[in-house]
Amino acid sequence: MAQVSDFVHVAEPFSVKGPVALVTGGGSGIGLMITRALVDAGAKRVYILGQRMTVLLGAANSVDRTLRLVKPVFCDATSKSSFDSVANYVERDIGYLNLIVCTAATVGTWTPAPGQMTVGLWRQAQMLRFEDFTTTFRLNSSAVWFTATASLKLLDEGNRKRSLEGMSSQVVMVSATAGFDVHATGGGYAYGPRMAAATHIAKGVEHRVADMGDPSELYLSWAIPG
Repeated sequence: MAQVSDFVHVAEPFSVKGPVALVTGGGSGIGLMITRALVDAGAKRVYILGQRMTVLLGAANSVDRTLRLVKPVFCDATSKSSFDSVANYVERDIGYLNLIVCTAATVGTWTPAPGQMTVGLWRQAQMLRFEDFTTTFRLNSSAVWFTATASLKLLDEGNRKRSLEGMSSQVVMVSATAGFDVHATGGGYAYGPRMAAATHIAKGVEHRVADMGDPSELYLSWAIPG
């Protein structure tokens, strides 16, 4: 007769014991939820990135009061040099990464719901500054590219260490259904196109890395929670 111990523990299929992870936008929202889930499931260390250090510190303390498992790190997601600085810090601190989750995003300018658009509102939209529109793309799309490329060496080192049996280094980009639905009501004028662009960027990075052949066994995927 089978014993209770013969069955897989309910937590084992969701266990992520041992990986070193980095979460952009890890101080709030989905990013904080992912950070908490990683720590609860056994992550060795999680670096959470953002521009508001008070928010990051509060988030880190809410998950790990010792700040040994969760490390808050300042990062301007619209700055390539800032990503490079983060990569250098992680390299000095632990030397590798197994997982990157990109959640940093901004809604941008408001979009009226279907049926609410009027000529007056449309004219008002045309008064937006060019920078207001493109900033959404810089944070929500371009940042995905630079997060992944700045961290390739660390992800490759994570593979070479073979610290996680059966798990290869990977990047997960959090997108949204707004990138596939022209009638989506959430977000601003640039939000839907941004999500579509970010998803396409994720596909592009995946294929380019595969063509390189090095770093080996690097996976890139995207999650669309809503």
